[in-house]
Amino acid sequence: EEGEALLFALAVEGEAHVFTGDKRAVKALYARRKTLNEILQSLEGRIICFEEILLRFYERNGFEELRRSCVLSRDKMLMQCFSNGVVTREEDAIFGIQSNYRDLYQNSGELLVKRDLPPPNPE
Repeated sequence: EEGEALLFALAVEGEAHVFTGDKRAVKALYARRKTLNEILQSLEGRIICFEEILLRFYERNGFEELRRSCVLSRDKMLMQCFSNGVVTREEDAIFGIQSNYRDLYQNSGELLVKRDLPPPNPE
């Protein structure tokens, strides 16, 4: 998390966006909101998580390219979303990625770039 801490600090200084796949670092940063309130306010809407990158890739390149790029990944989240390998259904994979985004967004205040998602399927 030291690397992410440095990225967050540099982003505050330079008003840049931070691209990260480290959910724990984002959640830990938000958990310290009482002592880091001013810093968090300056980072609002400027953290782009891995799920956001995946969803943008999907929107730009389609599901087949996303599946081809992710199906062999050793990333735990991707292994879960593409648990059926090359026959993973689009709806299942995208729902999984969106669910992970929602969870992180709910546990990081307004730090993440805001994404409008369809409501979760109650099934």
